[in-house]
Amino acid sequence: MLGALHGRIDRKTFIIGNLVAFGAFLAAAALIMIPLAIVSLVLNSRAFDEVMGVLVLVIAFPAIFYYLYFCMLMVKRAHDIGWPGLLLVLGFTLAVVFGRVLDLYQLIILLFFALKPGMKARNNFGPVPRKKFKMDNLKVVY
Repeated sequence: MLGALHGRIDRKTFIIGNLVAFGAFLAAAALIMIPLAIVSLVLNSRAFDEVMGVLVLVIAFPAIFYYLYFCMLMVKRAHDIGWPGLLLVLGFTLAVVFGRVLDLYQLIILLFFALKPGMKARNNFGPVPRKKFKMDNLKVVY
């Protein structure tokens, strides 16, 4: 997995990668939650409602995969700016864990990475990303 944390991506790849990953997460969540909601409405049972509460935890799996992919994009984007990405991911993860207090911090970080141009020359993290967007840049190679 650490191999996926090397290299750089530009702003466009960061934004498109986040949109694609978030869309995949929403689709996976809908595929899990919609059938559960329909069964809950049909059965209208208290016992099933308790079981459904446990089944909702299943949605945590797509959320974890989305967050890991997001962190990989964030590390590569930080590398493009010239910063060590793992430290930023650690700070962002702490902001997510502590939730409501730091929501503005999370939004500022996302906007910063989406708007700040990368370094125009090669840096310690690799060569300048290509200007032309390719879907291959969004692949995660372990």
